Amino acid sequence: MNNSSFTNRTNLNDDPRKEAQLFWWIFGVLVTNTFGAVANIVLLIAIVIHRPLRQLPSRALIIHCILIDIYASIIQVPTATIPVYLTMAYPLAKHFCLYQGIFGYFTYAASMYSASVLALHRLVATIFPQYFNRLMTTRATICLIVLPWFPIVIINIFPALEIGLVMRRNIYTGACSFAPTGKSDVAINLYTTFAYYVPTVIMGVSYFVVLVKTWITYQKKKSSRALQRRMEISWMLFVSFIWHCCTIYPFIIINAFFAKEFARSFTAQLFIRWLGNSYNAVNPMFFWASSKMFQEGVRKVLTCYHWRWAHGRVEPSRVSGSASRTDDMAMVAPSTRRTTFSERDVIAAANKESGTAE
Repeated sequence: MNNSSFTNRTNLNDDPRKEAQLFWWIFGVLVTNTFGAVANIVLLIAIVIHRPLRQLPSRALIIHCILIDIYASIIQVPTATIPVYLTMAYPLAKHFCLYQGIFGYFTYAASMYSASVLALHRLVATIFPQYFNRLMTTRATICLIVLPWFPIVIINIFPALEIGLVMRRNIYTGACSFAPTGKSDVAINLYTTFAYYVPTVIMGVSYFVVLVKTWITYQKKKSSRALQRRMEISWMLFVSFIWHCCTIYPFIIINAFFAKEFARSFTAQLFIRWLGNSYNAVNPMFFWASSKMFQEGVRKVLTCYHWRWAHGRVEPSRVSGSASRTDDMAMVAPSTRRTTFSERDVIAAANKESGTAE
């Protein structure tokens, strides 16, 4: 959701109360996204250093989504929201709005389509496990990361070339907004459909099927750790999808059924704008809240676990998780699973046997 979806025709210079609300709104947006950038970086480090997360089959695709979230929190959201606070009293660079779709608003579509590819990846692992190994190769992973950028580029290149629609500064909000180049709204409707609705349908259907199929299988094999991991990650990504819907669709629903009330409530407009600009920043909280693996990984990052272990301050026995392949790969190719032990464990076991013998 971007700031072009809103039209506020109120003159803020004549209403000090609204000026104060706008200040606290921009303050809240920037603080939320500053926190979100840090949270996403911590999440990224956790995936890199925490062994169970490193072994997730979807690891590369999750990292891809997190990198987009970091960019959105640091670059896209500030460049989209600060002009709203500055209002039309502060002129922007000549082509700032024209090319914002390329360096700024593209993150909306990028986030949507990269998450859609991740959802399809999980769907294949659940429905067609016999073919899932083909998606685990390096070449396939690169293709899955590059694939969503084709529709992203196509969707955002037309406004930059002023074909069908163009981005201009909205005289009421101060934000860069989409506007049709002609009298028809077809181009804007097509943009909204392919940038938001299509990825939402892909994610919703995929995660629904994955959760139902995994839950049915899990009821038969509750002792399977691989199934538990699959259920946990699938649920985590589904919760993230629900949050995605909560940030985008409230405006559409409210504007469809309560348009007059919404137009009169400046506070409601600011809250909806905050939702639309906080998806990428708040998303890591749902990863932490719904996945024990991510909780352990984040805890490891925050306590500098590896640094303490390197200096002999943490016992190896406290390591959470195992070195065996987890999640979908554990179910697809169980014969390839193996367990490794650290050198300290081997030495400790040898010393224990030696002491017993003596």
